[in-house]
Parts: sequence; C-alpha cells; structure tokens
Amino acid sequence: MGWFDITLVILEKAQNRDSFLSSFNKRLMSIDVKLDIEDGEFICYNDTRSGDEKEITDLYNGMKTEDVLRLLSQWPGLGILSYRHPSFSHYVTINYLTWDDNLINGFSIGFNGKEVCLDPKKKQSELLINKISQFVDYRFVVGNIYNVIDTSNRLSRIVKYIEKTTFEFDKRKNTTNTMKKH
Repeated sequence: MGWFDITLVILEKAQNRDSFLSSFNKRLMSIDVKLDIEDGEFICYNDTRSGDEKEITDLYNGMKTEDVLRLLSQWPGLGILSYRHPSFSHYVTINYLTWDDNLINGFSIGFNGKEVCLDPKKKQSELLINKISQFVDYRFVVGNIYNVIDTSNRLSRIVKYIEKTTFEFDKRKNTTNTMKKH
C-alpha cells in the first residue's frame, strides 16, 4: 500500500493517555476525521519499551469509539488507529506514541504516499496536518519522516536530530497552539 508520507508530532509536554485520547478524538471528529470502526479493521499495537508485543485487536461494526480508545490506552506501547476523512480515498493513520510506556509523548499522521504525492492532495494533506496540530501543544511537527526518523529510538535522540534538521513539513513550537480545555 505505501504508507510512507508520515508527519511526526512531538508534544511539548507528555499527556495522560486516557484524557488525551478522548479529547483529541473529539477534536478530530470536529474536522471530519473519524475513527474507522467496522468489520475487518483493527488496532495495530506498538511494541513496549521492553520489547513486549501484542497481537492486533479486531474491530467490528457497532463497536463504540470509547471502547476502541480504551483498548488502545490499556496497552503500554499504544499503537496505530485508522481514520477516514472525506478528502482522501485511503486511510489516514494516527500512531499514538510513548517513550516511557506511560504517557503520550506524541503521534504520527500517515497518509498513503501514492495518494498525496502530487497536488492538490498534497496541499490537502498539509492543510489537515495543520488543523490537527492546532489541537495540541506541540514542540515539533515534522514530515515526511519515512525512512528518516525511527520512532523506536530514544526520544532525546529524536529531538536532537529534529533540532538540527529541516524537514519538508516543518513547524516548531510557538505560543498560539495550545490544546484548549473543555
């Protein structure tokens, strides 16, 4: 399939997983980014920092969003969920990331590279990344990181690399992008 147009978002401060996932998902829905819950879909879990692995969890029609987010939150390494947006024929994936198996430190947004490699879809993907990044207090929003940054590396190592590198898509910390409380 070619999930190789990936943007990494590093949060300014690590977040509690339950409250972040719930609040962030509501914000995503407000811009037509909807969790894809149907037969044949699944949660793909990340390995934990200790190397523990978990098999995928199959989703099914009628499953509640809250249940999917709870399942993801319960796994220390978090993982990837698939979303749908009307501007894209393929999934938009969000990989929720932790570097301590406790808090959410960031996430990556993935697009099917074949779909967004040319205008106007490329511009649409950048607009969507901008909207999503405005929902959180980020430190960095950088992409395309495919084959450039390995998110299994230590966070400190990733941050050092980002600080000395310019990316195709590159937003750095400012003071106007804080995640607002309900």
